[in-house]
Amino acid sequence: MLKETRTVFLVLLMTCFSITLMGNEPAKNYFPTAVGSFWVYEDQDGNELTRRAVDGEEIAGEKYHAFDYEPSFENWENYDYRVHPTLLKVDETGIKFHIGDTVKKAYKTLLTKELEVSFDSSRENVPPDTQLQPKFDIEIENQENFYLLPYPITLNEEWDSYRIKPLLKITLNYETSENDPELVGYSSASAIYFTILETGNILAKETVETAAGEFENCLKIEYRTETVMPKVYGGGGPGAGETRTTVWLAPDVGLVKFHQESEKPTLQDTFPTAESTTEVRTLELKKYEIKSDASETE
Repeated sequence: MLKETRTVFLVLLMTCFSITLMGNEPAKNYFPTAVGSFWVYEDQDGNELTRRAVDGEEIAGEKYHAFDYEPSFENWENYDYRVHPTLLKVDETGIKFHIGDTVKKAYKTLLTKELEVSFDSSRENVPPDTQLQPKFDIEIENQENFYLLPYPITLNEEWDSYRIKPLLKITLNYETSENDPELVGYSSASAIYFTILETGNILAKETVETAAGEFENCLKIEYRTETVMPKVYGGGGPGAGETRTTVWLAPDVGLVKFHQESEKPTLQDTFPTAESTTEVRTLELKKYEIKSDASETE
Protein backbone atom coordinates (compact mmCIF):
# COMPACT_ATOMS: atom_id res chain seq x y z
CA MET A 1 0.00 0.00 0.00
CA LEU A 2 2.83 2.38 0.91
CA LYS A 3 4.54 1.61 -2.40
CA GLU A 4 1.36 2.39 -4.34
CA THR A 5 0.92 5.66 -2.45
CA ARG A 6 4.48 6.70 -3.29
CA THR A 7 3.90 5.85 -6.96
CA VAL A 8 0.75 7.98 -7.13
CA PHE A 9 2.53 10.82 -5.35
CA LEU A 10 5.44 10.70 -7.81
CA VAL A 11 3.08 10.74 -10.79
CA LEU A 12 1.25 13.77 -9.40
CA LEU A 13 4.55 15.49 -8.63
CA MET A 14 5.89 14.92 -12.14
CA THR A 15 2.63 16.17 -13.65
CA CYS A 16 2.73 19.38 -11.61
CA PHE A 17 6.41 19.82 -12.42
CA SER A 18 5.72 19.43 -16.12
CA ILE A 19 2.92 22.01 -16.05
CA THR A 20 5.12 24.41 -14.09
CA LEU A 21 7.93 24.09 -16.62
CA MET A 22 5.45 24.73 -19.42
CA GLY A 23 4.20 27.83 -17.66
CA ASN A 24 7.73 29.22 -17.44
CA GLU A 25 8.28 28.99 -21.19
CA PRO A 26 8.08 32.41 -22.91
CA ALA A 27 5.10 32.55 -25.25
CA LYS A 28 7.14 34.43 -27.86
CA ASN A 29 9.25 31.31 -28.46
CA TYR A 30 6.29 29.78 -30.27
CA PHE A 31 5.98 32.48 -32.95
CA PRO A 32 9.34 33.99 -34.04
CA THR A 33 9.13 37.52 -35.42
CA ALA A 34 12.71 38.45 -36.44
CA VAL A 35 12.62 40.45 -39.68
CA GLY A 36 13.76 38.40 -42.68
CA SER A 37 12.47 35.08 -41.32
CA PHE A 38 10.26 33.11 -43.69
CA TRP A 39 8.05 30.01 -43.69
CA VAL A 40 6.81 28.09 -46.74
CA TYR A 41 3.67 25.97 -46.28
CA GLU A 42 1.85 23.52 -48.53
CA ASP A 43 -1.90 22.93 -48.32
CA GLN A 44 -4.04 19.86 -49.03
CA ASP A 45 -4.15 20.72 -52.75
CA GLY A 46 -0.40 21.19 -53.15
CA ASN A 47 -0.58 25.00 -53.18
CA GLU A 48 2.26 26.89 -51.51
CA LEU A 49 1.98 29.87 -49.18
CA THR A 50 4.98 31.90 -48.01
CA ARG A 51 4.88 34.07 -44.89
CA ARG A 52 7.68 36.59 -44.28
CA ALA A 53 8.46 38.67 -41.21
CA VAL A 54 8.76 42.34 -42.21
CA ASP A 55 9.20 45.63 -40.39
CA GLY A 56 6.53 46.16 -37.74
CA GLU A 57 4.25 49.09 -37.13
CA GLU A 58 2.71 50.98 -34.24
CA ILE A 59 -1.00 50.90 -33.40
CA ALA A 60 -2.41 53.11 -30.63
CA GLY A 61 1.07 53.49 -29.15
CA GLU A 62 1.80 49.74 -29.17
CA LYS A 63 4.45 48.09 -31.36
CA TYR A 64 3.24 45.16 -33.47
CA HIS A 65 5.34 42.74 -35.48
CA ALA A 66 4.28 42.39 -39.11
CA PHE A 67 4.10 39.70 -41.79
CA ASP A 68 3.27 39.61 -45.47
CA TYR A 69 2.23 36.73 -47.71
CA GLU A 70 2.88 35.37 -51.17
CA PRO A 71 0.53 34.95 -52.89
CA SER A 72 -1.40 37.76 -51.25
CA PHE A 73 -4.99 37.23 -50.11
CA GLU A 74 -6.99 38.18 -53.16
CA ASN A 75 -9.37 35.30 -52.53
CA TRP A 76 -10.50 35.85 -48.95
CA GLU A 77 -12.14 32.44 -48.82
CA ASN A 78 -8.66 30.97 -48.27
CA TYR A 79 -7.91 33.25 -45.34
CA ASP A 80 -7.86 31.83 -41.82
CA TYR A 81 -7.14 34.24 -39.00
CA ARG A 82 -5.66 31.49 -36.80
CA VAL A 83 -2.64 31.02 -39.06
CA HIS A 84 -2.44 34.13 -41.26
CA PRO A 85 -1.57 37.08 -39.03
CA THR A 86 -0.46 40.32 -40.63
CA LEU A 87 0.13 42.04 -37.28
CA LEU A 88 1.19 40.29 -34.08
CA LYS A 89 2.03 41.35 -30.55
CA VAL A 90 3.60 39.43 -27.69
CA ASP A 91 3.13 40.78 -24.18
CA GLU A 92 2.62 39.54 -20.62
CA THR A 93 -0.77 38.05 -21.59
CA GLY A 94 0.60 35.92 -24.44
CA ILE A 95 0.45 36.08 -28.25
CA LYS A 96 -2.32 38.00 -29.99
CA PHE A 97 -3.05 38.70 -33.67
CA HIS A 98 -4.45 42.09 -34.68
CA ILE A 99 -7.01 40.94 -37.27
CA GLY A 100 -10.08 43.18 -37.03
CA ASP A 101 -10.32 44.43 -40.63
CA THR A 102 -9.04 41.27 -42.31
CA VAL A 103 -11.62 39.07 -40.56
CA LYS A 104 -14.41 41.40 -41.70
CA LYS A 105 -13.28 41.03 -45.32
CA ALA A 106 -13.03 37.25 -45.03
CA TYR A 107 -16.43 36.75 -43.37
CA LYS A 108 -18.20 39.11 -45.75
CA THR A 109 -16.76 37.18 -48.70
CA LEU A 110 -17.78 33.82 -47.21
CA LEU A 111 -21.31 34.80 -46.18
CA THR A 112 -22.04 36.70 -49.40
CA LYS A 113 -21.10 33.64 -51.45
CA GLU A 114 -23.29 31.38 -49.30
CA LEU A 115 -26.25 33.76 -49.66
CA GLU A 116 -25.81 33.95 -53.43
CA VAL A 117 -25.60 30.17 -53.77
CA SER A 118 -28.66 29.72 -51.56
CA PHE A 119 -30.70 32.25 -53.52
CA ASP A 120 -29.75 30.75 -56.89
CA SER A 121 -30.67 27.26 -55.74
CA SER A 122 -34.08 28.44 -54.48
CA ARG A 123 -35.09 30.26 -57.68
CA GLU A 124 -36.97 27.14 -58.80
CA ASN A 125 -39.57 27.89 -56.11
CA VAL A 126 -40.28 31.33 -57.59
CA PRO A 127 -43.10 31.51 -60.18
CA PRO A 128 -41.64 31.76 -63.72
CA ASP A 129 -43.44 35.06 -64.37
CA THR A 130 -41.80 36.69 -61.34
CA GLN A 131 -38.31 38.14 -61.20
CA LEU A 132 -36.65 38.79 -57.86
CA GLN A 133 -33.50 40.79 -57.37
CA PRO A 134 -31.71 40.08 -54.07
CA LYS A 135 -29.63 42.55 -52.13
CA PHE A 136 -27.30 41.42 -49.37
CA ASP A 137 -25.88 43.73 -46.73
CA ILE A 138 -23.50 42.18 -44.21
CA GLU A 139 -22.23 43.92 -41.10
CA ILE A 140 -19.55 42.46 -38.85
CA GLU A 141 -18.88 43.30 -35.21
CA ASN A 142 -15.76 41.59 -33.92
CA GLN A 143 -12.80 41.74 -31.57
CA GLU A 144 -9.69 43.45 -32.83
CA ASN A 145 -7.42 40.71 -31.49
CA PHE A 146 -7.38 36.92 -31.75
CA TYR A 147 -5.66 35.32 -28.74
CA LEU A 148 -3.50 32.54 -30.18
CA LEU A 149 -1.65 31.51 -27.02
CA PRO A 150 -2.06 32.79 -23.46
CA TYR A 151 0.62 33.21 -20.84
CA PRO A 152 1.39 31.36 -18.65
CA ILE A 153 1.24 28.30 -20.93
CA THR A 154 -0.85 25.61 -19.25
CA LEU A 155 -2.22 22.27 -20.41
CA ASN A 156 -5.99 21.66 -20.60
CA GLU A 157 -7.07 25.12 -19.53
CA GLU A 158 -9.51 26.78 -21.94
CA TRP A 159 -9.39 30.45 -22.83
CA ASP A 160 -11.63 32.71 -24.91
CA SER A 161 -9.72 33.16 -28.15
CA TYR A 162 -12.17 35.10 -30.33
CA ARG A 163 -15.70 36.47 -30.72
CA ILE A 164 -17.48 37.69 -33.85
CA LYS A 165 -21.08 38.89 -34.43
CA PRO A 166 -22.28 38.94 -38.06
CA LEU A 167 -25.53 40.62 -39.10
CA LEU A 168 -27.01 39.55 -42.45
CA LYS A 169 -29.63 41.86 -44.00
CA ILE A 170 -31.45 40.30 -46.94
CA THR A 171 -33.77 42.32 -49.21
CA LEU A 172 -35.75 40.80 -52.09
CA ASN A 173 -37.01 43.28 -54.69
CA TYR A 174 -39.85 42.19 -57.01
CA GLU A 175 -39.00 43.52 -60.50
CA THR A 176 -41.68 41.80 -62.61
CA SER A 177 -44.78 39.69 -61.96
CA GLU A 178 -47.32 39.06 -64.72
CA ASN A 179 -49.85 37.29 -62.48
CA ASP A 180 -49.67 39.90 -59.72
CA PRO A 181 -48.61 43.33 -61.05
CA GLU A 182 -49.07 44.81 -57.58
CA LEU A 183 -45.92 42.96 -56.48
CA VAL A 184 -43.75 45.02 -58.83
CA GLY A 185 -41.67 47.44 -56.81
CA TYR A 186 -42.43 45.63 -53.57
CA SER A 187 -39.57 44.59 -51.29
CA SER A 188 -39.38 42.10 -48.48
CA ALA A 189 -36.62 42.27 -45.91
CA SER A 190 -35.25 39.91 -43.27
CA ALA A 191 -32.26 39.76 -40.98
CA ILE A 192 -30.13 37.01 -39.48
CA TYR A 193 -27.79 37.71 -36.62
CA PHE A 194 -25.73 35.44 -34.42
CA THR A 195 -22.53 35.27 -32.36
CA ILE A 196 -19.59 32.94 -32.96
CA LEU A 197 -17.65 32.20 -29.78
CA GLU A 198 -14.28 30.46 -30.01
CA THR A 199 -12.23 28.86 -27.26
CA GLY A 200 -8.67 27.55 -27.33
CA ASN A 201 -7.11 24.69 -25.38
CA ILE A 202 -3.57 23.28 -25.28
CA LEU A 203 -4.13 19.54 -25.48
CA ALA A 204 -0.58 18.18 -25.33
CA LYS A 205 3.05 18.44 -26.30
CA GLU A 206 3.88 16.28 -29.32
CA THR A 207 6.58 15.44 -31.81
CA VAL A 208 5.43 16.39 -35.31
CA GLU A 209 6.76 15.10 -38.63
CA THR A 210 6.54 17.49 -41.60
CA ALA A 211 8.16 17.97 -45.00
CA ALA A 212 10.48 20.47 -43.28
CA GLY A 213 11.64 17.87 -40.73
CA GLU A 214 10.75 16.56 -37.29
CA PHE A 215 9.87 18.99 -34.52
CA GLU A 216 9.82 18.02 -30.85
CA ASN A 217 7.82 19.49 -27.97
CA CYS A 218 5.21 21.10 -30.22
CA LEU A 219 2.19 22.63 -28.52
CA LYS A 220 -0.95 20.98 -29.87
CA ILE A 221 -3.69 23.61 -29.62
CA GLU A 222 -7.33 23.06 -30.50
CA TYR A 223 -9.76 25.89 -31.23
CA ARG A 224 -13.51 25.16 -31.21
CA THR A 225 -16.30 27.46 -32.29
CA GLU A 226 -19.80 27.64 -30.86
CA THR A 227 -22.56 29.60 -32.57
CA VAL A 228 -25.08 31.30 -30.30
CA MET A 229 -28.40 32.49 -31.72
CA PRO A 230 -30.48 35.23 -30.03
CA LYS A 231 -33.56 34.16 -28.08
CA VAL A 232 -35.80 36.07 -30.48
CA TYR A 233 -35.50 33.08 -32.81
CA GLY A 234 -37.51 31.01 -30.36
CA GLY A 235 -36.58 27.34 -30.48
CA GLY A 236 -32.85 27.81 -30.77
CA GLY A 237 -32.83 29.60 -34.11
CA PRO A 238 -31.13 28.42 -37.30
CA GLY A 239 -28.58 25.67 -36.85
CA ALA A 240 -25.01 26.70 -37.55
CA GLY A 241 -21.99 24.78 -38.75
CA GLU A 242 -19.15 24.51 -36.26
CA THR A 243 -15.39 24.51 -36.77
CA ARG A 244 -12.63 22.56 -35.07
CA THR A 245 -9.11 23.78 -35.80
CA THR A 246 -5.89 22.21 -34.55
CA VAL A 247 -2.48 23.87 -34.85
CA TRP A 248 0.96 22.66 -33.81
CA LEU A 249 3.49 25.30 -32.70
CA ALA A 250 7.16 24.29 -32.48
CA PRO A 251 9.59 26.10 -30.13
CA ASP A 252 11.68 28.71 -32.01
CA VAL A 253 9.93 27.88 -35.29
CA GLY A 254 6.23 28.64 -34.87
CA LEU A 255 3.40 27.05 -36.82
CA VAL A 256 4.44 23.73 -38.37
CA LYS A 257 1.08 22.04 -38.97
CA PHE A 258 -2.60 22.98 -39.29
CA HIS A 259 -5.74 20.83 -39.56
CA GLN A 260 -9.28 22.15 -39.77
CA GLU A 261 -12.72 20.57 -40.07
CA SER A 262 -15.58 22.99 -40.70
CA GLU A 263 -19.24 22.36 -41.43
CA LYS A 264 -20.58 24.05 -44.55
CA PRO A 265 -22.64 26.06 -45.16
CA THR A 266 -21.99 28.24 -42.15
CA LEU A 267 -25.71 28.67 -41.36
CA GLN A 268 -27.05 25.28 -42.34
CA ASP A 269 -30.76 25.63 -41.55
CA THR A 270 -30.87 29.08 -43.13
CA PHE A 271 -29.75 27.59 -46.46
CA PRO A 272 -31.88 24.40 -46.60
CA THR A 273 -31.28 23.84 -50.33
CA ALA A 274 -27.49 23.88 -49.94
CA GLU A 275 -25.73 20.56 -49.49
CA SER A 276 -24.27 20.17 -45.99
CA THR A 277 -20.67 18.98 -45.98
CA THR A 278 -17.61 18.91 -43.77
CA GLU A 279 -14.69 20.73 -45.34
CA VAL A 280 -11.18 19.62 -44.36
CA ARG A 281 -8.22 21.94 -44.80
CA THR A 282 -4.59 21.22 -43.96
CA LEU A 283 -1.34 23.13 -44.00
CA GLU A 284 2.16 21.77 -43.38
CA LEU A 285 5.55 23.44 -43.13
CA LYS A 286 7.72 22.70 -46.17
CA LYS A 287 10.79 24.85 -45.53
CA TYR A 288 11.74 27.82 -43.38
CA GLU A 289 14.50 30.11 -42.15
CA ILE A 290 14.48 31.87 -38.79
CA LYS A 291 16.70 34.92 -38.49
CA SER A 292 18.28 35.87 -35.19
CA ASP A 293 17.59 39.22 -33.66
CA ALA A 294 19.30 39.54 -30.29
CA SER A 295 18.34 43.21 -30.07
CA GLU A 296 14.62 42.48 -30.24
CA THR A 297 12.88 42.81 -26.88
CA GLU A 298 9.30 42.45 -25.84
